[in-house]
Amino acid sequence: MICDPSWTGRRSSARRLLNGSILAIALALCVSPAAGAVTPGQAISWLDAQRAANGIPAGIAEDTEWNEGCRLHMAWYAKNRTASNPHIETPGTPGYTTTGAFAGAHAVLAFGVDWARSSAYPWRASDPWESAPIHLMQLLAPELSVSGFSPVCMITSGGYQRIPPAEPELLTYPGNGTRFIYATEQADEWPFTPAPFVGLRQGATTGPYLFVLGWGTGNGRLTSASLKGPKGPLQVRTVDNSTTGPLGDLGSYMPPGGMLIPVKPLTPASTYTATATFAPSPAVIERPAAPAEAGTISFPSYEITGNLQELSPGESQTAPTPLSVSWSFRTAAAPRRSTRCRAGRTHRASCRSQER
Repeated sequence: MICDPSWTGRRSSARRLLNGSILAIALALCVSPAAGAVTPGQAISWLDAQRAANGIPAGIAEDTEWNEGCRLHMAWYAKNRTASNPHIETPGTPGYTTTGAFAGAHAVLAFGVDWARSSAYPWRASDPWESAPIHLMQLLAPELSVSGFSPVCMITSGGYQRIPPAEPELLTYPGNGTRFIYATEQADEWPFTPAPFVGLRQGATTGPYLFVLGWGTGNGRLTSASLKGPKGPLQVRTVDNSTTGPLGDLGSYMPPGGMLIPVKPLTPASTYTATATFAPSPAVIERPAAPAEAGTISFPSYEITGNLQELSPGESQTAPTPLSVSWSFRTAAAPRRSTRCRAGRTHRASCRSQER
């Protein structure tokens, strides 16, 4: 369902923007926003709490200029709802500002839904990008250390400024030992979810998308992954920074890392163990010099892609050491069911139960 009238007819109303090597994507869901505007401090504190609860570095600093940039960008979009990409402010369009243009180019957006208080999560809030795995992965990237917010715009790639650890490591979402993750997920984001890249249909109901987040690793690929539950191994499919397909370059949408996608929903209130190995990509690739004309001197050239390593002419790149991670988590219990009955027939078969 689509709440934004200007995008009527599209299957999903999430938005995307190419920003360097990362595409900032935004999600729109047909959900009523929380009563009263969420403040930047509230939103950033909730994201901080979500990250901390899963062992991801928190302490995100609020940039007040970026708050204003997000506000200006959303005001611009309100005047330009026919824009082909709601992230990109075109100079000369109504409401254009350089501050708003920066925010739009470095943030995820959401339409029709915002942060809200929720007892379903340990951090006591629902993230509006929770069912948009590419967006959520950008918000949970370990490198994020500065952000700005205005309903419903949140800076991501502009704030990837955290100093990496001395030794690269892998973090996960959900975190090790957590007990909140939903057993099923129906991912919804535009122009695509990761599902069709691994042979699943867009909008497929799967288990929760499981993130492997590289910190200090640079981009790379998952070379192995597994998921084991109460009844043994489960089928998972993976995407990572190297994933491409007919729909586009999925890997460039993602911060360093990958995702495990359980093909089928998991069982509520059950414990699972996941493992993954992530191989960082060589950052400096020596390219052969073009054949030189007689009497000239040629030098090799190098392409920098992430993990900077200085090479001498003729020296080969050494691939970074792959990293492995293993973690366990417990799925949340199934939603409680309430029973609605006619007066005096509280426990009769004619009562109908509904999820709440």
